Amino acid sequence: MQLSGIGPTTASAIVATVGKGHDFTCGRQSGRAPATSRGSQATIVLVVADPEAERYLTIDRYDLGQATMAMMVAAADLGIGSGHSSVGDQDAARRILGVPAGHTAAYMIALGYPADRPLAPGRRPDRRPFDVVVHRGTW
Repeated sequence: MQLSGIGPTTASAIVATVGKGHDFTCGRQSGRAPATSRGSQATIVLVVADPEAERYLTIDRYDLGQATMAMMVAAADLGIGSGHSSVGDQDAARRILGVPAGHTAAYMIALGYPADRPLAPGRRPDRRPFDVVVHRGTW
């Protein structure tokens, strides 16, 4: 695919919905999850074209990882929970999702509103002190 002024795109996404996943637009517009969509689920599958050269494999996977992180942060901001995974069985991805030859289903992101409570950050996260995990100049 060619986008004006951007160059060829190397990745695309497939969105599969389960249950009342179509209600997500209502939650996004209102900034909160509508009561009817509690427990709704959707999955995004990030698909990348097979690289022309081996060196692009690492670059493409890194870029998809960054896109995955950005989508998960944006989802959390909207009160939507998420989890990510890689796709190990490419034959199953091709069969189930119709991923064409010459492309790889790299990652999946499951999205959903928690059924039992609103999504909220932990109140008292059990984290190590900053100076224990961040080192400057030396370990």
